Amino acid sequence: MNEVVIRFLSKFQELSPAEVQELALQLRVIEVSSGTMLVTQGQLCQSCFFVLQGCVRQYILQDGIEKTIGLYTEEQAINYYSGQEVAEPSASWLLSMEYCVLLLGDPEKDQELYLRYPVLLTITRRMMEIELAKSHATLASYITTSPEERYLNILQERPGLVQRVPQHILASYLGVTPESLSRIRKRLALK
Repeated sequence: MNEVVIRFLSKFQELSPAEVQELALQLRVIEVSSGTMLVTQGQLCQSCFFVLQGCVRQYILQDGIEKTIGLYTEEQAINYYSGQEVAEPSASWLLSMEYCVLLLGDPEKDQELYLRYPVLLTITRRMMEIELAKSHATLASYITTSPEERYLNILQERPGLVQRVPQHILASYLGVTPESLSRIRKRLALK
């Protein structure tokens, strides 16, 4: 597990090899098996998760139907930290879809790490800006594209995701029924 953390941290040229080793020992890393519920709806959760390995699904229940609102894979952050002033209960569930290695962020401990390693704050901020831009692009795509275009985008941007999650969950993430996704796939196969 430590090798996964070291490999990830080593990507950042701003960190010296010594800092990489120190941080690998200080960061909280958890391993979870497939099917592990990380957060439940209504739970007060003030944590951030960062996927080093695996796939995590975020979903809500709407009219008794599970709606997938996020599929997170390697090097994606999942923020459940709502701020220090008001801790709000989670509106969604977070479930591991496969074996996962996750960095677990805690606001208080993170502040200590930022004081000890100021460069870590810069790296984290840059990663958050990139994720925010991706989230905005994803939202814009969902508003402006058809389900078929969203599926094609997934194939292009995240090709491995199609093999990693069941079709009914992928359909939910795309905002269609499994039957509609099946028809989309058949249409594309004929082209």
